Amino acid sequence: MKLKKIPYRHIYLLLPAVLILGGSAVTAQKKEKPSVQEIEKKPKPENNVEEIFDIGFLPRDEVAERSADLRLADPFGIGHGERPRFFYDSQRKIFYTRLYSRIHNIGNQAVKSESITVHFFFLEMDESNRAEQSGLWVKIGDYTFFPGSGPPLIHPGEVLCQDREVIWRFEPGETFPLRFMMKAEVVFPNDSDSSNNITIGFYDLTRSEQEATVAFSVDLSDKNEGETCSKMEVGNILGDGAKMFTALMEDGYRFGIYGLYGGNPGNSSITSTFRDQEGSEHVISLDRTQVIFPLQRITGTAKRKEAISKISLKKSKTKLPLGQGLLRAKEALFQSSFEENSGPKSLVILSNGIQEEAPFLIIQPPYLRQKEEQHPPIDIQKTFEKKAGLIKSIIFGPAMGWAFDLMSRVRDQNGGNFIYGNSSVLDLAASLFGVRGTTSGMVYFFDRGQTAFGTQQPFFEVNFDDAAREATVALSWPRPKKNMILNLEYRFKGNEKWKKSGMETGEYFSEINYFSGELCFKVFRFLPGAGTTWEFRVNPDSPRSPGIKFAVAVFSEIEHAKLDAHLDGDDFKAGNPLKVLAELKTEKSSETGATVYALIRVPLCSFSNILRRNRRSFSKLLEKGHDRVEAMTEKLVRDTQNQAELYPVQDLWIRLSDDGKGPDEVSGDGLYTGVLPGEFTRKTGVYSVIVKAAGTLPVGRTYSRYAVLSTIVSPAGADPDKSRVHMDLSDPEEDGTRKVDVTILPSDRFGNAVFPGAADRVDVFKIGQGSYLKGGIEDNLDSTFSQKMVLQPDRKAEIEVRFDGLSLGAFSVKPIRRHEAVFHFGVVAPEGEFDKTVTSGNSLAVDYTYRFTPHLCLRNEFCCNRFDNRKHGVRLFYNVTSYLQYRHPLGVITPYFQSGIGFYSLEDADQAMGYSAGIGLYYTVNKRWKIDFSFRGHRVGRKLDLGFIQTYLAAVYTF
Repeated sequence: MKLKKIPYRHIYLLLPAVLILGGSAVTAQKKEKPSVQEIEKKPKPENNVEEIFDIGFLPRDEVAERSADLRLADPFGIGHGERPRFFYDSQRKIFYTRLYSRIHNIGNQAVKSESITVHFFFLEMDESNRAEQSGLWVKIGDYTFFPGSGPPLIHPGEVLCQDREVIWRFEPGETFPLRFMMKAEVVFPNDSDSSNNITIGFYDLTRSEQEATVAFSVDLSDKNEGETCSKMEVGNILGDGAKMFTALMEDGYRFGIYGLYGGNPGNSSITSTFRDQEGSEHVISLDRTQVIFPLQRITGTAKRKEAISKISLKKSKTKLPLGQGLLRAKEALFQSSFEENSGPKSLVILSNGIQEEAPFLIIQPPYLRQKEEQHPPIDIQKTFEKKAGLIKSIIFGPAMGWAFDLMSRVRDQNGGNFIYGNSSVLDLAASLFGVRGTTSGMVYFFDRGQTAFGTQQPFFEVNFDDAAREATVALSWPRPKKNMILNLEYRFKGNEKWKKSGMETGEYFSEINYFSGELCFKVFRFLPGAGTTWEFRVNPDSPRSPGIKFAVAVFSEIEHAKLDAHLDGDDFKAGNPLKVLAELKTEKSSETGATVYALIRVPLCSFSNILRRNRRSFSKLLEKGHDRVEAMTEKLVRDTQNQAELYPVQDLWIRLSDDGKGPDEVSGDGLYTGVLPGEFTRKTGVYSVIVKAAGTLPVGRTYSRYAVLSTIVSPAGADPDKSRVHMDLSDPEEDGTRKVDVTILPSDRFGNAVFPGAADRVDVFKIGQGSYLKGGIEDNLDSTFSQKMVLQPDRKAEIEVRFDGLSLGAFSVKPIRRHEAVFHFGVVAPEGEFDKTVTSGNSLAVDYTYRFTPHLCLRNEFCCNRFDNRKHGVRLFYNVTSYLQYRHPLGVITPYFQSGIGFYSLEDADQAMGYSAGIGLYYTVNKRWKIDFSFRGHRVGRKLDLGFIQTYLAAVYTF
């Protein structure tokens, strides 16, 4: 099998070095040559022909700074180029690399190979003495072509390859240089020209294969810390997330961090350009951001720790512009000094997604529209059109539910090449590594680990590739109430002794430990050796502390079966199928015959629906804006207790196939395809995908590959049958006008409420005369949207509501709520002659009122009055009365006068007509309910000829 070339820049750092000789024979490359007998038959040269014995090396490539006759790690002629890497010898328990040379007969005479010796040296370099080749060369070892180890003679024009390696191994106590020159020197006794006896190659181990460049724009304001985050058990997902990303950053990558935070005491402002939706270019001064960690090459753990410490120092309590952070990082990423770098570039935003100040991404938040815009919204696609696909990842924090709409729009503009989510920090970090495609592969991933009781913890094993160099193991866990620390242990498969990361004396390692109030993580690096298998386990520092949840991932350089996975999720809507694609690549070919699965975590409930269900309880929170979001978040966390209840998920498995059937287009092409049917994508929110591929290499070793991806499912457009519009009418103002509050609740056909932030997609049009709209659409941040209207006296309000241009219907409200239902309870007292036969009692009544105008009403009452008969017990007196009522509103107090006629019936007596008059007072509780306190008298004529007085308290419901 042809193996992919792995550049020299990936040799790992800080390894001890001493020399030994050893090795296994390999077949030398050599041209066809005449037999020894034929050579002996050749005539001897005449005396006037000079015999030239010249064994040497060809000139090195000055551009590549590398010699074609000097090799590290792999012998000549095995089908691929030089791959500087380390191997693991399980017998001698050492890490080592091999050295080879190739010599040429440049003279005109054949020479005996047993007379040739090659010496190997190295010289440690730094940036200042790189070109001088000065200093003390350190000898590594030498090689002599012994009889029988190669061809006995090497003829003019022929090449002789070293067939036994010189082993450069690494022992404790010595460090391996990061930048060095390797020298091979040939010694031949009869050499007539020594000018070509030396060849040199320069190696810079601080540089990576693609020299990828990554710039972070991190929101480090105080709003992303504290009570809210801790209750959601994700820690400061922005600050802590940035720290873990930094710890995972590999050597050789250019990396910089730029903060969105106020203060800026150094006044380090710069200018940047962006484009709006029309493509017009704008220039802005970025004065609300600072450089936290300047863009530079990562060269070891010390650099990572330096960046992490600087993240910890940056805080702010000011409101921050998300757009400024994006542009600030962009300017650093595209500065001229890095333009010639051919490696991939990634721009990563870590933010809670709440836009607060201009310049805004894509849209201006509707709840800030009343403010004067300093700059038009940034169009990401147009701003980055010359640098397509550079925004690889956008991570949003604990309040991400309110950023779903922004996330969806950025995804649509940027083509889906970024991730977001509410998972663990490690989950997000693994996602970033998988999406940006600029780092070693993920060879193990598990985000739902849990420690067991006792000392015997479950362990997992990892098979490392032939290209494996330094491996990175990342472990993260939410810190429980007790200060519990998890330890990572590992061992070479077959060994009995477990090693604890960072604890083995003299062993090559680098480790970063981070323990915050809520989140902890370890990032450990070690040298596994090419083609080896290791076992790992996670242990708590106390054996009686089971049940601690953790996530773990292992990254390592991959040559065989590199997993390239992506989601066909651009403009992904609810109810649409989600296609998952994965390709296993080896150099220019693709691996077939693998088993590929995808674990997809789908939401069980739309976050927008949770907001909408709680919207009435939000009404007493702070005014609209970011502070209100914080208050809403805290309330939701209190109500749901933890994040799992706020973002509930379900795990679904699908298999990806390469059989040319169903969604897979071509059989056996190495492109595996699977689809999650639309019936499982009917809930909006984040859909996380973990792709796992497993197979067997031709050499018989098994392998596993992982990729972590995410996308967002947006509502499938507003549906008129599922959407609702409410119109609430206020009481008349002094000029007779009324206010109308229009509340719009758009939902898709699956009942998903649209995301907060979509107010610019809502339009309200008035119909007819007599009313006008006041202000624009307001985003209530609870998946509802509001529009205010003013209604002229005695006119009807009619509107049409549209979402994304689709009409949700026409709606109207009359000037007043004309119907009232009344239930009253009171006391009744007899008058005149009636008082001689009965005593006072109580009264129950139900009324229906119809309002002709805000002042004039018709009230119909059915009443039962209970009197105590002085001689014969209880007597009941019924009346049905119609009143004409006049009201005079005075704010929440409305006095009134009413009078009317009715029909009266006294138990065990006659019936008669009568009339009633009285006064009363309404007290308005809210738009639906009032309290009525009334006093009125009744007079019944003809045969009954009696009177009584009622005093009662009533509850009035308006509809």
